Amino acid sequence: MMKPFLLTLALAVICSTATFGQTEKGSKMLGGTGNLGFSDGISVTVQPSIGFFVADNFAIGSALGLYYYNRDDIRQNGIAIQPFIRYYIGESMPIRPFVEASGGYMTSKTKYSYSGNSFEQKYNNGFFGAGVGAAYFLTNQVGLEAMLYYRTSEDRGLINYQGNSRLGISFGFQIYLPGSSAK
Repeated sequence: MMKPFLLTLALAVICSTATFGQTEKGSKMLGGTGNLGFSDGISVTVQPSIGFFVADNFAIGSALGLYYYNRDDIRQNGIAIQPFIRYYIGESMPIRPFVEASGGYMTSKTKYSYSGNSFEQKYNNGFFGAGVGAAYFLTNQVGLEAMLYYRTSEDRGLINYQGNSRLGISFGFQIYLPGSSAK
């Protein structure tokens, strides 16, 4: 009961502090994305991220991806490190489009169970992705975002190497913290 109150209070304090340009050099962004899927089993993905604005509108950062999937006969979990670069287009306004490029490495383990037999297989994937999106700023320091992305990877660990490419959409939020050089 106390945790939701403290979280709400913390967000209120962050949102009510003095406002600065969201994407100025020296600012930071903290946030992430997540999704929950039920189409063929249950899948959960959580991806916290941190970024630093090295120039106005231009951030570099990294995300840590955590993935879990469970179906009657398959259970999979994985972890990924995903450095990214992001550029925001336009001036300060409630909706800011951006472009992003990322790459990284994922390792995962899959356990298969059939007719009382089971085995595990490990996968190691390098991947690259790019996307276009928009951040909707609820305040100068809190934004909701959506991004349409394309990702390609090579799955190592399979008997035959195979590529995996997909188009997707992600939703998330960011908290923008002014840096010492933000005015």
